[in-house]
Amino acid sequence: MTEFTVIDREGRDHKISGLASESVMEAMRSAGLPVQAVCGGHGICATCHVFVDAPYHGAFDGPDEDEIDLLRDAEAYDPVRSRLSCQLSVSAVPDGFIAILAPE
Repeated sequence: MTEFTVIDREGRDHKISGLASESVMEAMRSAGLPVQAVCGGHGICATCHVFVDAPYHGAFDGPDEDEIDLLRDAEAYDPVRSRLSCQLSVSAVPDGFIAILAPE
């Protein structure tokens, strides 16, 4: 199990754990966080949008064009920090990782 922190939309920290075989989105949903993930983690809806700060970018593969296109349409899109949590593998989560739930 890998542990990391998620900051919810009210600014509260949640320590959660995930299996290496899971996505960050799956781990957040298992922990009861309010992540819609309407498409079930297929990267086609952007309802699992999170912010990932710069120190953690290098741990994950960069977003592909499809992910970027979806995120650009999100109201809270941040070209530097926005990611789909379904595209982030728990197996790549670095020590101290923090994900911030984007506004709905």
